[in-house]
Amino acid sequence: MAATSASTSPEQNIGPVARSGLEELFNLSQIISDSVKKIGAELSGAGLDFPSLHGQFTPQSEAARLLPEVRDATIIIAAAAAQLTATVYPPPMTVLKTAMSFNVSAALNVAAEAHVAEALRAVGSHGLSVVDIAKVSGIDPAKLSRVLRLLVTHSIFQEVHPDVFAHNRLSWFLDTGKSLESILNNPKGKHDNTTGIAAAIGHEADEAMKAVSYLTEAILDPVSGHANDIHDLGFNRALSTPKTMWEFYDIPSQDFRLRRFGTAMEGTKNMAPPLAIFEGGDWSTLGEKALVVDVGGGIGAQSLTLSRSCPTLKFIVQDREPLMEPAKKFWMAENSEALLSGRVVLQVHDFFQPQTVTNADVFLIRMILHDYPDQDCLTILRHLRAAARPSTQLVVVDNIMAYACDEPAANEVPGATISPPPAPLLPNFGEANSVAYLMDVQMMGLTGGVERTLTQVRDLLAEAGWKVTRVHHGSPFVLSHQKIFAVPM
Repeated sequence: MAATSASTSPEQNIGPVARSGLEELFNLSQIISDSVKKIGAELSGAGLDFPSLHGQFTPQSEAARLLPEVRDATIIIAAAAAQLTATVYPPPMTVLKTAMSFNVSAALNVAAEAHVAEALRAVGSHGLSVVDIAKVSGIDPAKLSRVLRLLVTHSIFQEVHPDVFAHNRLSWFLDTGKSLESILNNPKGKHDNTTGIAAAIGHEADEAMKAVSYLTEAILDPVSGHANDIHDLGFNRALSTPKTMWEFYDIPSQDFRLRRFGTAMEGTKNMAPPLAIFEGGDWSTLGEKALVVDVGGGIGAQSLTLSRSCPTLKFIVQDREPLMEPAKKFWMAENSEALLSGRVVLQVHDFFQPQTVTNADVFLIRMILHDYPDQDCLTILRHLRAAARPSTQLVVVDNIMAYACDEPAANEVPGATISPPPAPLLPNFGEANSVAYLMDVQMMGLTGGVERTLTQVRDLLAEAGWKVTRVHHGSPFVLSHQKIFAVPM
């Protein structure tokens, strides 16, 4: 995540010191104006337009965002616009609005469970009466109208006439792409074989929101608040279970949530540029038939991308037994040749047990460490270290959390330093980068996990016998695709 305004040097970011409020307004508005002009110039030269909020999302509509200069300018605009809003909005209303934002999550979940996005798919910009939308799920249209109007107020859906709603660019992500008939005939399979983005939204607005709603009780508890007990989290209190989230998902009655979560995790891949997992790595230089072990790799979506980009590499995708059959179906549909030839192997493995593969060139571990507290992470990492050869590389793919101030201690690691935004923006890009911080608190409530700073990851790896060699931050707005490379100590 790196972007600087053309008219502002990195040294000018002096942090949140006291300054004239009017001067700050001018600075923020100038940052936005300069960045919009930069986008205009880039798109004019490329013959592209920037997608409208009122249009339909398509992969083709994202072409403008793939231009590096446009990509960097958008995060500057988002950070400055959010800070400008926080500056001009009445302070008590800002804090109150933040405290009430859980209502938006609840409204999203209602829209998802009522299949609103699928109901609106065919009607286009003309929209559909809330009475007709409500018929799909049999809910009260007056209540649904209020829910949808809250979402419209937050730029999700649009109200084209009183009580008539239509899609906009953001609401399309709630659509699974399936017909209403197929969803109603098989509700548990609503998210199967979809992009996973709607599944991720559903997961966030359901068990994740419920878990975090009990975060205060879990943290302030004089015993569990200090114990890091993964069986006594906000999740356990909210859903009245002693089981971890993973154990809870294995209960037969939770089959829908399990399937939705699995699809949601693959959906994170679809929220990133197509080759995000490939960026920053030395995959093509690993050598003929080098072996990549995708630890906790789910059905192997990341390995699929790598297998297509690097056809000489071999892969072992490891995860729990329940994922083996879905993984087999996935590979047979996407790259059957790789599976049938043995270039890709699906293997049952519990990463809390000793690693059985001792000839790996790379251990790839994506979105795993953030699920667990430090002691559990050390168990995972030590098993990998014990199985590693001197030449084995460890690639940790996760969020790298930035402090909201400078972090000099991390600068010694190659690739760790990113260009700061222009003053008066926060060094971590503020609200424009808030999803990672939201996820950090969410993991605290769901699994006891942690989104870690580079210093925290470096220290954790060192304790397990790994030395960090470099970092790749990647593109802004890409969740859980920052990479930390390490070798055995």
